[in-house]
Amino acid sequence: RKLLKMNMESMTGCIPVRLGALHICHPPWFFSKIVFPIMKIVMNERMRKRVRLHNGSKEDVLGELEGFGLSKRVLPVDIGGEVVVES
Repeated sequence: RKLLKMNMESMTGCIPVRLGALHICHPPWFFSKIVFPIMKIVMNERMRKRVRLHNGSKEDVLGELEGFGLSKRVLPVDIGGEVVVES
């Protein structure tokens, strides 16, 4: 646990990006039930408040995202939005 916390702190201090929010849509079950709860243990409170998981149907997820000001026109088609992302 101590090593994981140290790694999280070093990563957040080294990445030159300010994270306003992180929305993870339709994560696999093992991420929601196993990985994310472990990650939350080592995250500071400010980061925990900024990371959101969204599960359910496309309509449910779109509704939750709209609550954060993310409309269909700025979201990728994969999750029900209008933006076409090419690989």
